[in-house]
Amino acid sequence: TREQGEELRAQIARLEELVAQLTAENEKLKAGSNGEQVASVPKAKSPPARKPAAKRPPASPAPKQASKGTPVAAPAPPAAPGKSTPVAAASTPQKPKALAGRPKTAAAAQAAFEQKRANIEGLDSGDFRHAADRKDLPPEATQWTLKAACLVLNIEPEAPKTGRKAASEQQMWWAAQQKQFLRDPSVIKKIVAYDPSDGSLSDDARSEASELIGKLSKQQMATLKADSFACFSVYEWVKAVLDIYSFA
Repeated sequence: TREQGEELRAQIARLEELVAQLTAENEKLKAGSNGEQVASVPKAKSPPARKPAAKRPPASPAPKQASKGTPVAAPAPPAAPGKSTPVAAASTPQKPKALAGRPKTAAAAQAAFEQKRANIEGLDSGDFRHAADRKDLPPEATQWTLKAACLVLNIEPEAPKTGRKAASEQQMWWAAQQKQFLRDPSVIKKIVAYDPSDGSLSDDARSEASELIGKLSKQQMATLKADSFACFSVYEWVKAVLDIYSFA
């Protein structure tokens, strides 16, 4: 009985020692499992550093508005260094083009002019009577030739005395051609005395006269010659005048 009690206490002590060992082992296992879990969890990555934002250029000011609501143009951008801003060249008025069949030299043009002037000098003022006494407008070739001659001699159009309130430009030119050219007894003297070297013919008058003479076709020149030989001589004289001016 005493021996049995001591043996029981020895067994209990062994059991307590065994329980203590088991408890220690259990604690080690728990500690090991917690360490593995911590090691398996990946570390959170730190966010990447933000780059500094690029500076924006200052906004250009909006164009001001005029007081009446009219937009004002924005100022032109400055020129690149080392480059000059191109300046638009001033436009110069173009001179009228030379007529077809113009003499090749100024001397030849002068000789042709003197010959055509001599042909006019050989006429009589009565040679224009047929064209002057027309009741209707003459052919276009005659109108264009006489208008070109009036431009050279600085004769302006005038209103016809027909009692009409308004007249067309064509009628006004024909009235001037009849009164100040065809019926003027001194018209031949004016033509012979005309000097193309004085530069009195303006570029505008020369341009218009060149256009009128230049658009005459061969058929129209034949019609002009048949209608009035005196007017055809005027055509040759006007062309000779324009040829001299083309060399100026």
